[in-house]
Amino acid sequence: MRHCGPPITPGTAGAAAAAAASASAAVGWAPPLQWRRRSVVATAYGGGGGGGSSSITASRGSLPQRQPRGVAVGAAAGAVAAAAAGGLSYDPRVVVVYDMSEEVVDYEKAWEWQRLLLARASAAADAGARGSRHALLLLQHPPTYTLGAGSTTDHLRFPPGASPIPLHRTERGGEVTYHGPGQLVMYPIVDLQALTPDLHWYLRQLEQVVIEALDSVSGLRGERLEGLTGVWVGGAKVAAIGVRAK
Repeated sequence: MRHCGPPITPGTAGAAAAAAASASAAVGWAPPLQWRRRSVVATAYGGGGGGGSSSITASRGSLPQRQPRGVAVGAAAGAVAAAAAGGLSYDPRVVVVYDMSEEVVDYEKAWEWQRLLLARASAAADAGARGSRHALLLLQHPPTYTLGAGSTTDHLRFPPGASPIPLHRTERGGEVTYHGPGQLVMYPIVDLQALTPDLHWYLRQLEQVVIEALDSVSGLRGERLEGLTGVWVGGAKVAAIGVRAK
């Protein structure tokens, strides 16, 4: 997940506060999907895994909401719908997807939603609550730069205090990343303890999701480069991934 803190100003880092296994992949295409909330069964790697509600202009402290539509992948559609409604015990395969892939959402608002989802998941885990503890936000951002937690401003081509567009210090790994309309950003919030508590495994699964999505949507052949994190097509990087875990 790409964590957003306050905009950087001269002499400040604007560190954000968050705690969970999370990541984001910024991909240079956006599928034509209508906004919706849905529950899905992860179909995936190593036994499954994946990464809550008025409109995009929801008031502060609330998550994006419209009438949820339960959509399940695989044979467990009934179980997913019941689990999402709190009718079954916790199922680590269930992921609640907030699909805003056609919406352009300010970075601060997306960061607020991430913190709310994280707090909800943490409280559910502490209480042994029913339903899913995994969530996935799909959205776009207006033109924005982000910096990884350990990165410097050396890669910027302008003074940090004179950025032509918003600039945010995050808690993810990695260096400078540009976000903008037309680029799909994915923010998973997942409980790795319920899946495989291994960050390297998690990163490889995120890459695999992008590789398979590229092939399914556009027929492009995505690939990894040894020793690096992300996905490339024809030598050009098309997906950047940064994670924060605790």
